[in-house]
Amino acid sequence: MIPKDVPVGDFGEVVQLEVRDGFLHAVVHSDGLIVEIDPEMQRRLVTGGYQIVGHDNEGFEAEIFFARGADTVGTIFMREGPCEDQVILRLSYGAPRFEKAGS
Repeated sequence: MIPKDVPVGDFGEVVQLEVRDGFLHAVVHSDGLIVEIDPEMQRRLVTGGYQIVGHDNEGFEAEIFFARGADTVGTIFMREGPCEDQVILRLSYGAPRFEKAGS
């Protein structure tokens, strides 16, 4: 269900996935580091045709805001997890196909 050009699942195990209010929400547990995941995630989103419209990386947490046109938007929040060397990624992704599924 996660679009192939939004590669959050490539960075760890998808532990939660649902469509709610027209948005796809996913939670991924990763054993990577934010400083490694963040730049690679941005590169892959851009390669997939998205524009990075906002970004913040403080080392222990990061956010990527991305879009493709006016109808497709997403955010990826990365936070250090409760276990050592664990990162929790939270995706919120809205596109016309999810508006129908989430209605």
